[in-house]
Amino acid sequence: MKNQRNPELCIITSTVGNYASYCRCVESKRLSNNKSKGENNRKNGNKYLAWAYVEIANCAKRYCPQARAFYLKKSMKTNKTLAIKALAHKLARACYYIMKDNVAFDVTKIFGKPILKNGCGREPKRGLDNQPSALIGQPAAADL
Repeated sequence: MKNQRNPELCIITSTVGNYASYCRCVESKRLSNNKSKGENNRKNGNKYLAWAYVEIANCAKRYCPQARAFYLKKSMKTNKTLAIKALAHKLARACYYIMKDNVAFDVTKIFGKPILKNGCGREPKRGLDNQPSALIGQPAAADL
């Protein structure tokens, strides 16, 4: 089944779950009666896409407040590696829909509304927009 909107999408990626699995962003597990029955082709998929999504997740964690909040919430419950993989999975799902629907990236569709409590997502008090403070012993720019 080929995607009609974007023919570049591979036949393997007919659903978002298949794409995430192809990118190695999900766990490959076989369970029966809550007992593990094998690894289930854990090395199938594209190792380069797996690496790329982990790198994207690290950058998103650093520069996006919503992604950072998601990462911190996950890392409190699990270890940090699993939290990065969960963020990579979320970004892989978003990239699938971006390619499928040919739309622009929107952070609110992934993480919801921006976080505005406890200082997250607020405007900085000082930054490049404000005038720099005067040097010691020099009159301020507003006094001139």
